[in-house]
Amino acid sequence: MSLVIRQITSADAEFVLALLNDPAWLRYIGDRKVRSIEDAAAYIDNVFTKQYTASGLGTFVIEEQGTQTPVGVCSLLQREHLPGPDVGFALLPKFRGKGIINRAISQMLNRPEVKQISNLYAQTLPQNSDSIRCIKRLGFEFERQLESADEILNLYRLKRDN
Repeated sequence: MSLVIRQITSADAEFVLALLNDPAWLRYIGDRKVRSIEDAAAYIDNVFTKQYTASGLGTFVIEEQGTQTPVGVCSLLQREHLPGPDVGFALLPKFRGKGIINRAISQMLNRPEVKQISNLYAQTLPQNSDSIRCIKRLGFEFERQLESADEILNLYRLKRDN
């Protein structure tokens, strides 16, 4: 399956509704209180659309080339608590375990505006073993744990020589 990585648009509301209510999203990423197509459209406008920057940051749809079927998302976001952009990803259940994330993240990281970033991060809950395996396959190495008032996250770093 060939992949296309593109910006999320209002036409993706049904897909976003399904993804944000997937049990794995709710468990490992969190409840965004998106319960209807209208909520999903508002979330796209108020969150995803506002993330996009000239430097290539944001959350992007991963879709099958040809069928244009959305299968998941990958993101590159600058978080306040990190010195470099954070890589994130999520797939709909029927597309997991097929190597899609590795290909999508590799494709995203090879964009010209992203290739110049030397330090990239990924963070996940310590109990999210599937994400940890994927992060490690992408070449990220465990750096430390991050503790906040309500959770502990594992932080991973990918150092690239540019």
